[in-house]
Amino acid sequence: MVFAFLFGLSMDYEVFILTRIREVYDTTGDGRLAVTEGLGRTGRLVTSAAAILMLSFLSMSTGPVTDRKILATGLGAGILIDAVVGGGPLAGRPDSAKTAARRRSASTGRLVPGAGPGQ
Repeated sequence: MVFAFLFGLSMDYEVFILTRIREVYDTTGDGRLAVTEGLGRTGRLVTSAAAILMLSFLSMSTGPVTDRKILATGLGAGILIDAVVGGGPLAGRPDSAKTAARRRSASTGRLVPGAGPGQ
């Protein structure tokens, strides 16, 4: 049940972000600008919403009912992991070294060792 709830919540955030990206793309026709604007305008909002939800589930986990404690702890931990791992770049955190290398190779057209897919 925890997985189903977390999956639905993350898909809801994805639809929200992709809708904003699509709106910018329909207006400008530039994919790179659309992704930059879409993530820039919605990233912090999604990360803040995840933090609020995590805190609300954390407060629910202090209640007296054991089943509710387990459910709330699982949901809070899942939302925290999703926000840190999946939403880290949305909050403006720096990219990993491999992502930066992929960007350099895409912009210059040169092959950068260790920057290929799956590496």
